Amino acid sequence: MVTCKLDSEVSGELLGWELPKWTALLLHRVLPSCAGLVVYLTLICFDIALVCEHFLSNDRGIGIFLIILMVLPALLSLVFTLASPPPGLQTEDSAVSIELKQNDLKWIFMQIGNFILFPIAAIGRYCHQVFWWVEAVCAARDENDERTRHAIQIAKAPSPMELYLFLQAFIHSAPHIIVNVLDMMNHYSDPKFEKCKM
Repeated sequence: MVTCKLDSEVSGELLGWELPKWTALLLHRVLPSCAGLVVYLTLICFDIALVCEHFLSNDRGIGIFLIILMVLPALLSLVFTLASPPPGLQTEDSAVSIELKQNDLKWIFMQIGNFILFPIAAIGRYCHQVFWWVEAVCAARDENDERTRHAIQIAKAPSPMELYLFLQAFIHSAPHIIVNVLDMMNHYSDPKFEKCKM
């Protein structure tokens, strides 16, 4: 497999034809990031609509359970993120006290903000990636390798929101689907159809 000259993690060809660097980045980085954003927005909108529908139909128990499923990945992500702080907040075994700096407090409050506003934070992460991948494509099209590498480096930088998105797939989405399918089977197990005369 031929890899892209600027980003060795993506393919530099399509159906055996070698692609220009900017086209490879567009196909393998920008489009998947945009698709991920659309899928996430669709999922969150449908989940919120289902929760509202359960509350409106007086199924408060299922509605509350679905809200817990929506919040649980963000809560677990917060716990895991705060359990493995950045190097500035880690202490040595012999240290008795921790000295918090302004950047450390900013990081802690940022993680708490990501938990409270988890759908907006995830959308912000997708938008951040889309912006920097588009910047990398534009720089590659202008044949500015230094600017392209800088944009790729920023776009690939790890984020705690990726842990949330990973947990969200298993702890939120899969149980959410199962609960709603079982609820639908329970309510519509004996459908009554109206007969019309022709």
